[in-house]
Amino acid sequence: MADRDPFHEAMESLHTVQREYTATNSINAVTAYTVSHTAETAVRNLFTFATGTNFPYDRFPHHVPEKIVANLGLLPFYSPEMNGFLGKVTGYALQDVRFENTRAFHDHTDVKAVERGRYLMSGLTQFVKETVALQNNVDALQAIRSWKP
Repeated sequence: MADRDPFHEAMESLHTVQREYTATNSINAVTAYTVSHTAETAVRNLFTFATGTNFPYDRFPHHVPEKIVANLGLLPFYSPEMNGFLGKVTGYALQDVRFENTRAFHDHTDVKAVERGRYLMSGLTQFVKETVALQNNVDALQAIRSWKP
């Protein structure tokens, strides 16, 4: 039996967003949540890879990958572009876009946000790529192993 890919779930989630974007040239309000979920899943997968334990969900904010990355001490291991991407994802409040009565929904569905889908798609693809690459970075893995709740 082949070894299981530790980033399988993150990659499948990324493929879901990619299919949506390819089919519609957009990321709709329902799929927008999947962007932050995919980024979060990639970091959770990295945590499990580094520690051999399940990710402690109750110790981290849900659906805010920037805070998870910061709390694990991983921000320095990402490119400046990805740190900027994480900040934008936090600012876009993608976890709230699926609710019609939120500012995030109105901002995301505004005609002025037409390029947001392309930015999210390219940023997410690069973020997952950089996260997967961290499995080979001993300093990043040690930062995760050193994390204390």
